[in-house]
Amino acid sequence: AFDLYFLVEKEPHIIQAVGAFDALKTFDLGYNVEDAQDEGTFTFMLDGLENFDSDVNVYIKDNIDNTIHQINHTPFTVQLNSGEFHDRFQLVFEPGETLSDQDLDLEDFEAFYANDQKAFMIQNTSGITVHGIEVYNMVGQRLLSKKLNSQEPVIREDIALNKGAYIALIKTDSGTITRKFMH
Repeated sequence: AFDLYFLVEKEPHIIQAVGAFDALKTFDLGYNVEDAQDEGTFTFMLDGLENFDSDVNVYIKDNIDNTIHQINHTPFTVQLNSGEFHDRFQLVFEPGETLSDQDLDLEDFEAFYANDQKAFMIQNTSGITVHGIEVYNMVGQRLLSKKLNSQEPVIREDIALNKGAYIALIKTDSGTITRKFMH
């Protein structure tokens, strides 16, 4: 079975009453895929809107790969593994902006997976303060979560990965840097 629900103070709720509409409001979504036999492709779609004065755009934000998908007219499809997850998706009404590399001075900042060392590496001669590293597989499972407060020129986090595609979120003073990589 697949269950999708709102999270209110980290507790699951099927229905969420919020009062007056605020386009800046975000709603955390949790989901539970109970069995491995239920894993697979899932689709977020919007059948319609009720009780709004005007057209409202509705988006699903995927916090794993830092993407935002408008679902008013086009469904968003994603692969999900079994398990319970409370920090991957949000329902939002403004697309917002994700931090791009152009927004940061990353001339002396590199992040990559070193296959020979089985480690995620950051070469940081720019002096950017790194507050944390998270590594996810493509189905949203968090494989590494490390809190840091480092400006070291080389940061190494050991992690043995299977062959595949991964996403790293590197939290800095200036925002979150997203890196996709293969192993």
